[in-house]
Parts: sequence; structure tokens; C-alpha cells
Amino acid sequence: MAMKGIGAAMKEIKAMLRGEKAYSARSLAAQARRIRDRSGAAMTRLFPKDSLQGPSEASPEIWQRWALFERLARDLGARAESLALAAERAGPESATDTGSKQLATMPEKDAGPPGSKLPMAEFAELAKSCAACHREFRIEK
Repeated sequence: MAMKGIGAAMKEIKAMLRGEKAYSARSLAAQARRIRDRSGAAMTRLFPKDSLQGPSEASPEIWQRWALFERLARDLGARAESLALAAERAGPESATDTGSKQLATMPEKDAGPPGSKLPMAEFAELAKSCAACHREFRIEK
């Protein structure tokens, strides 16, 4: 459930940045903080030593490389908080049609158009954090 909550929050954020949903700095920050609150120790507690029963899709590699898993879980929280702070700094005026459509066509590493206040770069970093953990420790169905 915690991982599904993270995924749902990522989808909400992405939809706002793509202009598929109304952009709200407050809502984006709240979604980012939902991710933060499910990361770090809250995430690592979900994986007690050698727990291999479902519904986990985690690889046994987690327990063989625990220090990396902990670091990635902490990193997720830090990047989520950075996104929340960036959204708050940008404020509600960031919801321009051209700015909010940029994620749909821009490469992930791009930070948006010059003058854009949308937290594109911070979102890209958060997405990379998710991908890093999935690449290392998730077993695809």
C-alpha cells in the first residue's frame, strides 16, 4: 500500500506538471510530502530481514545490499522534500499553459524553459530516485 501511495502521488504530480490537471503549488507540495513520509525509515521498515512473502515485489538483493537500500530510501525522502520546497517557492503563479505543458515534451534532465518556475528539475530528480531503487531491487511481474 505504501508503494502504491508513492506511485499515486507521482502520477498526480506528473499530471499537474504536464498540464493534464490544474496546477497547484500547495497540492504538488502535499503530494511530494506524501512521498517523503513513506520514504526513509518508513520504507525500510516495510522490509523486515528475509521477508520474502507477498505482496512484495522486492528482490532478496535488498537484504544482501541493505546499506544501498537504506541510502536510496533516504534519498527518495530528501528529493521529495526538495520538490515540495521548490513548489512552495515557485508559488501558484507557475501555472502557465506553456510552462505546465513542458514535461510532456521535454527530456527528463531539462529544467523547463528559461524563466519557468515549475519545479521540473526537482521532479526529474525525484523520478530518478524512484527508478534507481526499482532498477536495483524490484522484481517485475
